[in-house]
Order: sequence, then structure tokens, then C-alpha cells
Amino acid sequence: MQIFLRGVWTMVPDDEDTSWVRKRAKRAKDSGMCFPDQAEILNRMLDAGVSERDIARLCRIVGFETAQGILNMIDDPAVATYGLKDAGPELDWCIQVFDAESGDELERLDGVHEEFQSLDPNGREMEPPEEG
Repeated sequence: MQIFLRGVWTMVPDDEDTSWVRKRAKRAKDSGMCFPDQAEILNRMLDAGVSERDIARLCRIVGFETAQGILNMIDDPAVATYGLKDAGPELDWCIQVFDAESGDELERLDGVHEEFQSLDPNGREMEPPEEG
């Protein structure tokens, strides 16, 4: 399970690295970015006095919450249908680990959302970085 969760963490921005903020703020609209308004939004935030550090921290929090929500949905399929009127039949799903060579099932990953925060690569379990 740790290998899977460490892979998920690679999708969550690191709040100790702010180098990307100004780089993305300088990109032109036609640079092939998936979200052409990203540079405009970052520039408005920077112009309003929001620090690169705060922007990076906010992006980490949003990335963590998104990943945590998806992991929670994987552990409890009912989460996917909360509040939906036309949810359809009850569903069940899981993450299973298979041996690449034999195809044999090795294990079912349960409780992935419970371990995710504890595997924060920064070792802070999503606590903010120390000032300075």
C-alpha cells in the first residue's frame, strides 16, 4: 500500500518548493497550458500581495484534499453517490495488487485514505512548514 500512496503523494504539490509559482505566472496564454487562465490568476494573487509560499501552501492543501477525497471514495464507494438522485445501483470497487508476472492477486488495499496523511513525504503530516 505504501508504494501506491507514495505515488499519490507525487501528485500533491510540495509547499516547500515555490519555484513553480513565478514560472507559471509568466507563461503566455498560448503556451499550451491546460488552463490558460492559470497565469492570470497567479499574477492577480501575486499583485494582491499573496506570497509565493502561501500560493504553494494553498495548492498543497487543495491537492491533498482532492487526493484524500478520491482515496476516501475508493475505500467507501457510497461516497461517490452521496446526494445523487439518480445514483443507480449500489456499486463496490477496490484497489487490488497483482503479481506482474503470474497475474496472481497479492492483496486488496483497504483503508488507503487512513494511511495517506501519515505518509507525507515532508514528514509533517500536512502541518504547515516552519516559518523562516
